[in-house]
Amino acid sequence: KKNDVKIGGVITSSADTNRYEKKLFYSVVDIISQEKRELLSSIICTDKSIKTGRYYMNIEALSWANGIITAAAENCSAVMIDELGPAELQGFGYAGIAKDLVNIYKGLIIFIVRIQILEQMQLYLHCNPETIQVVNVENMSSENDQLLNKVFYE
Repeated sequence: KKNDVKIGGVITSSADTNRYEKKLFYSVVDIISQEKRELLSSIICTDKSIKTGRYYMNIEALSWANGIITAAAENCSAVMIDELGPAELQGFGYAGIAKDLVNIYKGLIIFIVRIQILEQMQLYLHCNPETIQVVNVENMSSENDQLLNKVFYE
């Protein structure tokens, strides 16, 4: 526990396939408990799914993930959402809770965003560009390195 930083939130697992159902899917994972739920699927799997781009989003899994993010905001010094993408730019997915975090949360917020839509996401979320640290392998500081190592390697 480096510097007593407690990170909560959600990450998206790598794509997986189910050869029996011939589907590609992504799971959302609670950083703290490692519990996961199927969030996106290439085929509709439940009547509580909505189409977003190429995938169907499981609304029950999204609601569960939003609860994890809310709990992290109440109990952690840093909150992470992996990832914000095109669906959020259209008002789906984590759009609502991401906006709430930007407007209310006082701790460190870590959003994983594709570099191609970073500027659009900053505008969408009304983020002050002066408060944003873009982290990639070329410019990782020791502080960012510690936080990301905590999430991914501990």
